Amino acid sequence: MFVSSHLMSEMQLTADRLVVIGRGRLLADASMAEVIARGSWCGSSSSPSPS
Repeated sequence: MFVSSHLMSEMQLTADRLVVIGRGRLLADASMAEVIARGSWCGSSSSPSPS
């Protein structure tokens, strides 16, 4: 199943894995537990600054 949301609290209740795409690039593909443990949704990548 695929779910799209901007609400992390919603994803914690419904998803086992989290995939984050920003500006057409894959920023994260990890288990929800890994994302929570890191304290960041984008892992080691950083999102580009707005132009």
